[in-house]
Amino acid sequence: MLRCNEKFGTYKPNNAYKKNLANGFKILAIETVKDKSPIERGFGFTFTGEDTDESVMTIAICPAYIKLKDCATCVNDAILLLQKCPNQKKAMAWKNNTCLVRYEPISFKGFDPWGVGHEISKDKVEDKEGLEKAFSQLFDNLLEVSDDNHPVAFAFGTQPYGSNQHLYVAIQCTLDLVMVHCDDCWYFIINEMKQPCCRGAIAATIVTPFCYIRYIYKYRKPNNNEKEKVYTTS
Repeated sequence: MLRCNEKFGTYKPNNAYKKNLANGFKILAIETVKDKSPIERGFGFTFTGEDTDESVMTIAICPAYIKLKDCATCVNDAILLLQKCPNQKKAMAWKNNTCLVRYEPISFKGFDPWGVGHEISKDKVEDKEGLEKAFSQLFDNLLEVSDDNHPVAFAFGTQPYGSNQHLYVAIQCTLDLVMVHCDDCWYFIINEMKQPCCRGAIAATIVTPFCYIRYIYKYRKPNNNEKEKVYTTS
C-alpha cells in the first residue's frame, strides 16, 4: 500500500530535500531494530538536514510480534516502495501487514488523516452489531493499557465472540504523536470501520500515516475457561 501526498508539495530533482530523504532512508531500518526499551521496540526515527525548509523526518514502526530482522527487511522493502513517489514531500507505505513507513518535512503539527488505506476482506459476518460490540469492548481495554504520558507502541488482544469465535485486534501508533493525537488517529479509523466498505468484514486493516488498526475473527475450539486477553509492550 503506497500513498504519495499530492497536495502538500513537491521537491526539485537533486535538491537538498531529496538528499536529506535519501540519507534518512539509509539509516532508518538500522534505527528501527536497535536494542531499545520495550515501548520503543520496532520504532525508528531519523531527522536529516540543517535547513528547516529542506529537513526531512522519516519514521517506521513494526508490531511486536515479528522478529527484528523481519522488521528490518520490511522497512527496507517499504523504502523501495516509497521511492515510487517521484517528488512528493510527504508519503507513506504499508508493507505486508508488517510495517508502516512514512516521511515528511519536520514541520509536523499533529495527526493529519491524509492517505488512509483499507485492506478489507470480502466476507462479512451476519451479526454486524455483535462484532462491533465485541470490537468496541476489546478496543477500550487496549486503550486502558496505554500510559498517560506515552502512546502505546503496540498492543493487541483477543476476546471470545459468538459461537466458538475469537476476535483478534492489534493497534499501533507512531511515537512522534502525543497520546491525545494517537487517540484521534485510532478513533478516526474506527469511524472508517463503520463505513459500508468495511462494516461487518471478518478481517480488516485500516492504516493512516500515523497509526493502524488490524482485526480478524475466526473459529477456535471451545474453552469454557477462556476469557479476554490483552497484551501490550508499554
